Amino acid sequence: MTTAMNELFQQQIWAIDGDALASVCAELGAAEASGSLFRAPEPAPRYETRQGVAIINAVGTLSKRGGWWSRGYEAIQQDIAQALDDPKVSSILLNVDSPGGGVDGVKVLADWIRSAREKKPMCAYADGNALSAAYWIAAATGRIYAPQTARLGSIGIVMQHVDWSKSIERKGANVTYIHSGKYKVVGNSENPLSADDLAYLQAGCDATYQLFTQDVAESMSLDASSSESWADGKIFLAGDALEKGLLTGITAGRDELIELLAKETPMNRAELEKKYPDAFAEVTREAEATLAASTEKLREELMHSAAGLVKAVAGDAVAAQFSALAKAGITDAQLEALRPLLAQPESQPKAEQAQADASSRQQILTAITDNSAKPLAHAEPQKDEAQLKAEAMQESIARMSALPRS
Repeated sequence: MTTAMNELFQQQIWAIDGDALASVCAELGAAEASGSLFRAPEPAPRYETRQGVAIINAVGTLSKRGGWWSRGYEAIQQDIAQALDDPKVSSILLNVDSPGGGVDGVKVLADWIRSAREKKPMCAYADGNALSAAYWIAAATGRIYAPQTARLGSIGIVMQHVDWSKSIERKGANVTYIHSGKYKVVGNSENPLSADDLAYLQAGCDATYQLFTQDVAESMSLDASSSESWADGKIFLAGDALEKGLLTGITAGRDELIELLAKETPMNRAELEKKYPDAFAEVTREAEATLAASTEKLREELMHSAAGLVKAVAGDAVAAQFSALAKAGITDAQLEALRPLLAQPESQPKAEQAQADASSRQQILTAITDNSAKPLAHAEPQKDEAQLKAEAMQESIARMSALPRS
């Protein structure tokens, strides 16, 4: 292996099928020998749209920036982003046929796909192979479909180290690395790996594998604690992948999946009401009934809580008055009209009565305030329906407390 190839592969961590890695190495070796290893990358392919579904390819060996020998993660992200912004695109299909590729950049793409899939319906189609890194990004869509002959999985990490030290020695040469930092030249091909070096590289593979399995478990709703049953590096045919939970469904082909996605086109409220008037009206009635029931339950809970507070600070008589008025649904205006009927002969001087009333009102309001939910510190207060009702109740209690006591 020459210097250029060493630079390309040294300590490179792959999420790729083992046989495919050997083919990639052979292909790149031949390209280096012909002097075409580092020629400019080919332009990223544009997606096609069918029935509003953007078909974005992740085909062939994958790498961060792509090139003539691989499809780039960055180019895939750009294509998906463009499809998300395209008003003619209603859904996105990630068409995958790949043995996997380099680890560098794959998690960035997978995380981005997970965050973007809420904007438009999205899924992946295993058009032959969805292995290793290719499966990683397919799983990020949350749904994977495939024909029965597709192969999926190969979930694992691989790193290649070639020891050329004996070959160099036979040629009468010796390579010495002068370095600072214990692990600075770990993995070089001119020296054999020590046990310590091997442990260091293994730890990197294990950490990457952990990220891989966690992402797949989260995206496909799998049990990460049982990953040994679906992430041991095995390749599964579609039927077995479906049984393992690595596949959402088996389809007759990509056209069938495009039909499925085309039917998932999201519609706004006006479009739903126009296209499905009867169903829309029924759903609206059910929603309104549910909201009304929830509101009534909330009102009863608030009234019960407020009555308890009134009783605690103002006594049974005032609490009974409050409960009666609340059950009758008396408004503030009606309460003012009822003032003469509620008035009772004064049993104590006006000054003492006013002071007692003011004290009672303050105790009630303080108790309600102390037992109400408060916004988080440094957060902008947001008043929900319960808070608005509580405020209205406080005002009513304040008005009622201003009435003469019995």
